Amino acid sequence: MTIIEQNPYRILGVLTNSSTKEITANYGKIKAFSKTGKPISFDYDFSKLLKPIERTEELSTRAFNAVTLPKDKFSFGLFWFMQSTDNDKIALNHLRLGNLDSAISVLRKDITVSACINIAVINLIQKKWTSALYYYVYLLNDSGKRNEFLHTLIDNHNLLSEDEVIQLFVDKLIISFPEVSWMESLIQTEVSIGGELFEINDFFKKSNLYAYFTRRICEQNIKDIESCLRDATLVEKINAKKNLRIAKKLEEIAKTKLRSLRLCLGKESNT
Repeated sequence: MTIIEQNPYRILGVLTNSSTKEITANYGKIKAFSKTGKPISFDYDFSKLLKPIERTEELSTRAFNAVTLPKDKFSFGLFWFMQSTDNDKIALNHLRLGNLDSAISVLRKDITVSACINIAVINLIQKKWTSALYYYVYLLNDSGKRNEFLHTLIDNHNLLSEDEVIQLFVDKLIISFPEVSWMESLIQTEVSIGGELFEINDFFKKSNLYAYFTRRICEQNIKDIESCLRDATLVEKINAKKNLRIAKKLEEIAKTKLRSLRLCLGKESNT
């Protein structure tokens, strides 16, 4: 959840589509307050939902630099809120009060680009992985929606190709939420969008993200299994209890990772 709680946009107290002027102004305020030792808060801290931020000049400088380059603005913008419509404004007010369900109810009335991102981030906070993934795919799989989102963040949507967008999103998602068994989450078949139920598994498999997503999941699973095997080689012959714990951990992790690999490779795979 660090990608949300420590998101550069959150640290700077802004939304992803806030103006450069607003971002710079907040950065200046944080630096001024840090010199006095006084804490500073902003409207978009969402302190009822997320852990508080201890803002320092160093932290704010890193955040300010992180929302300068197009790739960083996009990859961090995927995991924070934006406001483009009246519904967004109402929903964000609900979030300030900690009312996640009320916020989602408002956003689902009109599934705009900003609504997709906002709902996806809320679902991540709620650990509703399948629904979060659906809204990201729904957004990034559509060239019009994808370009609109890019243009909102970086002005010129042509700076990032479709492949770059997919890779930035997938890499950031997998690295930021290593505890999630993403392929297993897709076993849940339906999610609600705009009051209608949609089948997630087939939709995801037909999307432009599926090939790269499954390749990265496979690579990560293999890396995790190899890491456990390396740990298992460090057994101590005279410490039977410790060795048993290592063996059980290896067995548990291997089962989970191999199950995920099988889902990536397909039901017919004997892997």
